[in-house]
Amino acid sequence: SAGCAVRRGTRQSPIMTAISEFNLAELGELLGSWGVPSSHAKKLLRLYYNHAGRPNFDGVSLPAKLVEKLRQIPLMQSRIDLCRKSDDSTQKLLLRYEDGATVESVLMPDYRPDRAAGCLSTQVGCAMGCGFCATGIQGFSRNLSAGEIVEQFLHLRLAAVEIGRRLHTVVFMG
Repeated sequence: SAGCAVRRGTRQSPIMTAISEFNLAELGELLGSWGVPSSHAKKLLRLYYNHAGRPNFDGVSLPAKLVEKLRQIPLMQSRIDLCRKSDDSTQKLLLRYEDGATVESVLMPDYRPDRAAGCLSTQVGCAMGCGFCATGIQGFSRNLSAGEIVEQFLHLRLAAVEIGRRLHTVVFMG
């Protein structure tokens, strides 16, 4: 169904960190270690986030050496394993991370037809143990990294665009 595409990305290298884990300064340091001016970090992050973590480097004015390196590292460390869409257009995305951990992110329609709200997980599992919640029953495993949370946002933002909405509000679980 529209807006509920399962995108199965794979990490290209088990020892490289995904771009989502880098802030501007850290990415600049990485580029410098590759012999590429760190000033390209800002442009690269803008490209990354403007394309929901799935940039196309063809035709982009970045040094060829940088583009070659970027093709060797993972852009995302998560993938959508399952997407369920309800009658009111709410979408529940089951995301899987490289360590096998899964979290749920939810895209909910706003009262305005052009907007949506998102609910992002901050943890794998939950320590509360509420009997009505499957996540609480499974128990707490770990906190998510900043990059793992950012990727949930990117998945939801793309899902919203696919149904003609803009992700306008975000709340956090955990």
